[in-house]
Amino acid sequence: QYAASKDMDKRLRQRHGLNRENWAEKVNFSDPLHNELSASLQLIHDEMATNRSELHRKAGDAVTYGSVIQLWHIGSKRCLTQRKNRALRNKLAMEVCMVDDGGE
Repeated sequence: QYAASKDMDKRLRQRHGLNRENWAEKVNFSDPLHNELSASLQLIHDEMATNRSELHRKAGDAVTYGSVIQLWHIGSKRCLTQRKNRALRNKLAMEVCMVDDGGE
């Protein structure tokens, strides 16, 4: 979701007033942007499916130093991700937040 999601958000920001929820209603079907955004949305869904299958494949494996991991909050069904900002309580740590799509 990282690359596809960021690419779609970038394209939506280029058109003022658009976001993931309203772009399909506001962009004309014949506009080339509609096809580009539809393709980006499909890439996002494909990447989400890949991440889900990887999550199930790796579930229960031991984590070793240097492993790339994705933390999944079971209650909210959202992913924990690290932000670029420093944490408020510990300036040596980075902020952590929950996101729907697993990346940001």
